[in-house]
Amino acid sequence: MILTLTSDTYSQGELYDFASTQLAPTISQIDGVGDVDVGGSSLPAVRVGLNPQALFNQGVSLDDVRTAISNANVA
Repeated sequence: MILTLTSDTYSQGELYDFASTQLAPTISQIDGVGDVDVGGSSLPAVRVGLNPQALFNQGVSLDDVRTAISNANVA
């Protein structure tokens, strides 16, 4: 079965979030459902630009930045 979500109100990212956090878990609990995959839209993303000299001056490594972003990620 293929289920398609469209909306004049919600963005593709919001629909993807709803499908992956609300709809898929609910459908996967139905008896006889083996697998639920969500696709068709890209995940919301943030591009991070870094100033290597400023990082160096503050004693911050790229791994420090990566860790901070990973720890702050709520998705």
